Amino acid sequence: MGYFKTQKEFKNFMNESNDDEFLEYEEKKKYTEKELTKAINRIINIEQINKLPKKERDETIMNIYQATGASIRQLSKSTGIGRGIIARAIKM
Repeated sequence: MGYFKTQKEFKNFMNESNDDEFLEYEEKKKYTEKELTKAINRIINIEQINKLPKKERDETIMNIYQATGASIRQLSKSTGIGRGIIARAIKM
């Protein structure tokens, strides 16, 4: 005996809408270096990031990463902060 008792139950199950996200493609915004720099400056002045305490700097980097969706390499280039520092901040 299977999961569904009748074909009608199976059809109803298959036609139900849901919020599952498996193979759906979400397009990410791609930034040029200038666009990314402007986007970061809207969040915080880039020169101030290096002057922040470590914990606050890492939180700021994480916020920028989530807001922009930029890669670690792009963020490193635009902020002047090393890729390793950005990678550690994002993983926390």
